Amino acid sequence: MNAYAKQFFPELESRIPEEPPLEIKDPLPDKLHDSVPALSFVLYILAGVVGFLTHYLLPQLRKQLPWFFLAHPVLRSHEYS
Repeated sequence: MNAYAKQFFPELESRIPEEPPLEIKDPLPDKLHDSVPALSFVLYILAGVVGFLTHYLLPQLRKQLPWFFLAHPVLRSHEYS
């Protein structure tokens, strides 16, 4: 064992050579698991915005008078009925 390994990894010096290597826990799966909920939230928002644009706003803007979709409230109250 060289001097560099003895200085920075002293636990390797006291270990018996026949022992299996030390297990090192990989932090990447935990970070990936934590980032998935945030990513799914962003993707749901993106899907909602794209759906609103393609199914409501773009067909309204293709009409002959596109500003008429702003003439009446989208969510009407019970007084309009």
